Amino acid sequence: MMRKIGTGIFVVWLFQISSHLKAQTTPDGSFEAGFKGMAAISFTSQTVAINIGGPHLDYRINKDLAIGVGAFPSLFFSSLPSLKGDLGKNIFEPKLGLSPRLDFKNIVLIAPVYHFSSPDRWLWTFGIGIKIP
Repeated sequence: MMRKIGTGIFVVWLFQISSHLKAQTTPDGSFEAGFKGMAAISFTSQTVAINIGGPHLDYRINKDLAIGVGAFPSLFFSSLPSLKGDLGKNIFEPKLGLSPRLDFKNIVLIAPVYHFSSPDRWLWTFGIGIKIP
């Protein structure tokens, strides 16, 4: 229940900040500053990853729709028993996910997969993000 509330708050926060992070120019138009990229959250049972958009390749179908693949630097948290370390602790660490992505306007649907060496396992998560223009 808390995860759903936290996810909802995070998505609303992303939509709020995306409208305020536009590039700005001086009156003569000589300087621009701002943020560009993507922020997302993906999850599965007992796992949450906060993702930022890394490098990606996409095929642009039209101005509003694209499909592709990308790398997602993530802050990864999991309490899955099969992923707990030697000391039996939950995982909270940065990880790199690889994912297909579907971009529609400013919304991005992602499905990052993460690799774990011990045990040798791949874990899929699913999520949504927003592009920051």
